[in-house]
Amino acid sequence: EAYGVRVCRARFAVGEDEAVAAAQEVGYPVVMKMTSKSTSHKTDVGGVRVNIGSDEELRAQYRDLVAKLKERGILDGLEGVIIQEMVKSKRELVTGIATDPQMGPMIMFGLGGVFVEVLKDVAFRIAPLTDIDAQELIRSVKAVKLLEGARGMIPAQMDKVEDTLLRISQLADQHRFVKELDINPLMVSDKDGEPIAVDARIAIDVD
Repeated sequence: EAYGVRVCRARFAVGEDEAVAAAQEVGYPVVMKMTSKSTSHKTDVGGVRVNIGSDEELRAQYRDLVAKLKERGILDGLEGVIIQEMVKSKRELVTGIATDPQMGPMIMFGLGGVFVEVLKDVAFRIAPLTDIDAQELIRSVKAVKLLEGARGMIPAQMDKVEDTLLRISQLADQHRFVKELDINPLMVSDKDGEPIAVDARIAIDVD
């Protein structure tokens, strides 16, 4: 957010009551995502609950999450939940930073969501990017057809997608201790085509 990447409104909460208060502040409908020390793949354990529309529904979903984690024996890893604005999108992208031992920081872009490791429609460019690099990176993946408005979808705001890549490139260039950054998914809003960072993971080098 400090680098100008559009992120969805979100609040961190510990416990059911804090989660409800956070949702009231963010505004329904919301998404609830667990944060856990014992698992990083939230969707694999039912740790992401979407389109929650009321306090009562949020309380029910929170209690169900706790029960599911307890069944799996991983409740102790639960640190809290993130309450986020619900971004409606049929197009999920991934972008971020990967560090190559020889080349240094590289910017990644491609099809995201749960299919990122399955379809592998992802490309890389060496950081720092120029505006031409950002344009070519976007157009080098098959998913670009989804951004251009295939099947009647609202076209993505391509200038903002490019700007997101350039801002991540600036972050990579100025903070070399960031070894990995995954924004997954970077959702393209069904409403107006705006790219919005919905989830992210960062790994840093502490040496």
